Amino acid sequence: MSITYFPFDAVMDSEGNYDRTYTSEQFALYFSKLFSNGVYGADSTGLQVTALNGNMYITVASGAFFINGRFYANDEDENILITAGDVHYGRYDRVVARADFVNRMCGVYVLEGMPSANPAIPSLTQTADRFEIPLAAIYIASGAASLTQYNITDERVGVYCTLTGFTASDYFTAYSKAYQQFSDEVQEKMNTQFAAQENKTNTQLANQQTEFSHLQSAVNEWYQGVMNDISQLQTFDFDNIAYRIGATVTSNITDTVITETMVLNEVKIAERITNIEDTVIRCVTKAWDSDGNHLLLNSTTVTTIADDVITSIVSQN
Repeated sequence: MSITYFPFDAVMDSEGNYDRTYTSEQFALYFSKLFSNGVYGADSTGLQVTALNGNMYITVASGAFFINGRFYANDEDENILITAGDVHYGRYDRVVARADFVNRMCGVYVLEGMPSANPAIPSLTQTADRFEIPLAAIYIASGAASLTQYNITDERVGVYCTLTGFTASDYFTAYSKAYQQFSDEVQEKMNTQFAAQENKTNTQLANQQTEFSHLQSAVNEWYQGVMNDISQLQTFDFDNIAYRIGATVTSNITDTVITETMVLNEVKIAERITNIEDTVIRCVTKAWDSDGNHLLLNSTTVTTIADDVITSIVSQN
């Protein structure tokens, strides 16, 4: 069993020596029972890590910490330069408070992580020779030459660190600032992408409208030509033949169908039905003998227009 008690004033013996002394280990043990490891102070901004002016510097605010009874305090903000991003991969760095028992010193340090496709936050050292607690994790993207608050995660409140005098409102303020910065960056990127897509879409619509206008003009020109051709064919085929043999021709014209009937002596001796579609003209011609009972001709002509090329196919039964 070990019993420790102190401090008591030392008494000088007859030889001029004091009868008791105390070591740093005893005082550290004493303070460790009063203060848990962590950032210390009533101001919850103590040792807070923030980005500095859009460059690769961070600022560690003034503050104090206890680690295993050892005390550290800095009354001024400290600026620390972070290594720029790797060309290919991102990485995590970690800002830690450290007590070095071998070298008998305390301070704030940056643990630089390894660039990787899946980067990890550097681990803490917590041994008898050195003990670290986290202050912040920093993500450095590949090729990064500046930092924002969005890249910094506050780790002062967590399983490794007890922050005394902490108020939730201060932590929420820091979080809100980082979130707002992130939201602004996302919104800016979305606005840029939307504007670019809108310009691209408007350009495509304008080009399509121009192409459609050209196509519409070509179709109208083709349609008028076809109608003229049909008119000429009507005159040549039915009207001339009917005139020569003394027959009569009646026509029924709708939007897309022209039906022509030739009658001689009250007997239908010929019929032609022309069906006009978008790019196809189908013409069916039938002819009978003078009594109208025997089919002499059954001919179908299909005319196709594609890419300014006109193709006609005639079939007879």
